[in-house]
Order: sequence, then C-alpha cells, then structure tokens
Amino acid sequence: MLRRELSLHLTRLLLLSCYNEEQDKEWNTNGMKNNFAILRNMEKKVYLRAMEPEDLDFLYKIENDNDVWDIGVTNVPYSRYVLQDYIANATCDIYTDKQLRLIVEDNDRKAVGVVDFVEFDPRHRRAELGIVISKEHRSKGYASMAVREMIGYARRTLGLHQIYAIVDNQNCKCLNLLRNAGFEDGTTLRHWLYSQEGWRDAVVMQYFLEKNDR
Repeated sequence: MLRRELSLHLTRLLLLSCYNEEQDKEWNTNGMKNNFAILRNMEKKVYLRAMEPEDLDFLYKIENDNDVWDIGVTNVPYSRYVLQDYIANATCDIYTDKQLRLIVEDNDRKAVGVVDFVEFDPRHRRAELGIVISKEHRSKGYASMAVREMIGYARRTLGLHQIYAIVDNQNCKCLNLLRNAGFEDGTTLRHWLYSQEGWRDAVVMQYFLEKNDR
C-alpha cells in the first residue's frame, strides 16, 4: 500500500507545481501555444528513468513540500526511512504495481522532477498522469516535455487508449498546458478538492491516443 499511497500523493499534484506564480500571471492560452512551438525547436530535452537509491534526498524534498499539500491527497510528511523502503521495493513494472514512477532529468542528467502513471487499467487501457517539477526548475518547459515523453511511452509501449488527469479548475496554467498537449476537457467534479479556502471543483482532462494518431 505504501507505493500506491506515495504515487497517488504525487498524482493529485498534477502539473500544479510546474510554473511559478509570477510567470503564470503573464501567461495566457496563446502564450502556452507559443511556448510549445519554442520547445520543439530547442535542443533542451528531458530524460525519464527509473528511481535509484541516490534519489532519496530528491524525493524527500518533493514529498515534504508542504506548499503543495493542499492540492495533494495527503498532508503528512514522509520520513527518509519510508521513502528508502519505497524506492527499494518499487518494481518499475506497471503491470505488477498498476503504477509507474519515473525521475525527470534535464540535459545534464540532473533530477528536476517526478512523473507518474497510476490507476493503470490494462483492460480498459487507461492510466492517470501526475507530475511534479521541483521549485528551482519550474518555468523552464520541463513539464511540457515530460508530458510529451509520457504520451509517447503510453502509445509505443503500453498501447493505451487514453491518459487522464484531474486538475483544479482554477489552475489555468496547468489546464492550458494539458490542452496544448492535446488533452480535452472532460467531466467537472464538483467539490472535489478541499483546502483552507474551502471546496474547489476539478476537471477531468483526457488525452485519446488513437484520436491524436489520426
């Protein structure tokens, strides 16, 4: 259950921790589209890899960032012992664990974030996407590139029909990022997220791989 709880913690943080607030104030839908166009021409890229024991401190920092607890499904800290056990027991087999967590690295092979597929359902060929980029690496396009890498993996390796994500409906930067990656707005979940400010709605964003292959 530990592996599941930790991944679900990150999943509900989907793209909610990818950009800083100052830049978000300046961005709109057109800006997001321009950002994607720029990314296609940049030499910068991301690498996705399995977790290693050396990632302990990095995961500890991300999991214990209380700035994002309001948008996660847990609000308790994780010890290094718990995270060390989680890394040691992760199989990196999505068919066994029903989830997959990968480390996002930059060009210099430095860890900048974490990306997840959880709630993997091979019968219905779907999985939920989650991603967190560490504070010092936000607003650099890493989330956009990591999402595209996960879409490619879902298409080439897993043969998924759809990827979905649940996002706070007030989080325009994340919604726009997903829309520009090809996700569509789906169902609105009323009073789905709770924070100190009260209840907030969430949007189910869906990416249909077969539709986008046309």
